Amino acid sequence: RVGDDARALVVTSSAAGGFMQTEEVPLVPSDADPPAPQMRVAVDPAGTLQTVHGFGGAITDATAAQFASFPPALQSAFASLFFAEANFSFVRLPMNAVDFSSMNYALAHQPDLSDFCLRDDTTPDGETPVCGRDYKLDPLRAAVARRPDLKVLVSAWSPPPTLKTQAFACG
Repeated sequence: RVGDDARALVVTSSAAGGFMQTEEVPLVPSDADPPAPQMRVAVDPAGTLQTVHGFGGAITDATAAQFASFPPALQSAFASLFFAEANFSFVRLPMNAVDFSSMNYALAHQPDLSDFCLRDDTTPDGETPVCGRDYKLDPLRAAVARRPDLKVLVSAWSPPPTLKTQAFACG
């Protein structure tokens, strides 16, 4: 049972104003009269099922494209808001094309990931891809500059085409 003085931290952001606005609200037990209006959270303090290592967001192709369109001062403010003020400690970085990517690519084609490299596999002008030249690196570098202990989870949205029977990235 939740104690009578239990509270929750509610964090909200909106286009109307405010970024990461916080408010502490009382937790209302589910058997209260009147009943809690929104949700029920069951907490068993005697058991631990998982460990929370931190919170964060993703630096996807869409994020990187928007970041690249910002003037330098806004890029700095963006990185500071998320990784200094909001205290994000994790970032997920896709290792291949995702739903809002501007092109299909994969950062590794070999099953053992021996060719893993942050790079665009295709470039609009036909240049040969160069390791370390991926536009997701700029927002990642900005995040690490504000949060040197940032944890990065590199994950695939889908296996690379070379590991799929239909041989294309989407689907």
